[in-house]
Amino acid sequence: MPILLKVFWSDHFTYNQDLVDSFKYMYPDKMEELLLQRKDYGFYNAPYYVLPRHKKYGLTNEHKVRQYKAIDKKEKNIFKNG
Repeated sequence: MPILLKVFWSDHFTYNQDLVDSFKYMYPDKMEELLLQRKDYGFYNAPYYVLPRHKKYGLTNEHKVRQYKAIDKKEKNIFKNG
């Protein structure tokens, strides 16, 4: 797991939602096809996830905010990769 501590985590859902919103603005008549008919989109289903803020932040003895152990392994993947 040490390599996971050095990667950049971003909010992919928000980014993807922005893309869908832009597509809807440009092609409102093609939303059904995009969301329900096309099967050529893929994604990476990472085995780890970023914990919610209330679980990953804490105070030190000096009352400084720190983030420790911010990621955890998924118990179960609901999507099959491949």
